[in-house]
Amino acid sequence: MTDLTKVKGVGDALAKALQSAGIPDAEAMAAAGPEVLMTVPGIGGARAVMLAAAAADAARAGSDAPNEAPQEPTAAESPPSVTPSAPAQDTRTTTDETPATAKPKAKPKAKAKADPKPKAKPKAKAKAAPKVKAKAEKKAQRAAEQAAKKAALAAEKAAKKAARIAEKAAAEEARRAAKAAKAEEKAAKAAKKAAKAGKIAEKADKKAKARKAEHKRVAKA
Repeated sequence: MTDLTKVKGVGDALAKALQSAGIPDAEAMAAAGPEVLMTVPGIGGARAVMLAAAAADAARAGSDAPNEAPQEPTAAESPPSVTPSAPAQDTRTTTDETPATAKPKAKPKAKAKADPKPKAKPKAKAKAAPKVKAKAEKKAQRAAEQAAKKAALAAEKAAKKAARIAEKAAAEEARRAAKAAKAEEKAAKAAKKAAKAGKIAEKADKKAKARKAEHKRVAKA
């Protein structure tokens, strides 16, 4: 597993946030993709795409690093044992002991043959890293397209709502203007009536004064 801080653009604080979101290492981060990374606080759409690609690179670099223990030297590679010369009478014992001491040296050979098997794993990871990166890019592209569609729908809804509000405001203004016009018309009619009533009252007053003057003149006569 590759540490999260090995990913370009990931510091200690962001690494803790990723771990809290269930992403413990660079491999899990690359597999999660931008859609999951965007759910982590502080990571937006563009940064999620960049971090997913960087995580794939870090995972590939970590898989390519050598992680095998050094092999023990085999019997063929071990330096030849030098035995001191002995008298002729001890030749049997030395020849008898030589095969016995050579037997344990065959074990490293079997171990050396079994060790190369895990070497295929880093190659498989290295081959899978570009696929993970491509998958992350596709996910990011789909997420960007969905975000663009949502933004377009939201803008369309907002425009329709604003148009409805403007229509209502215009209709209300028209109603107010019509009401004001009616009120002005009524006031004009009332003014005309008042003027007419004033003229009638003035005529009546004149007639009353004329009658009074006539009565006085008749009374004096």
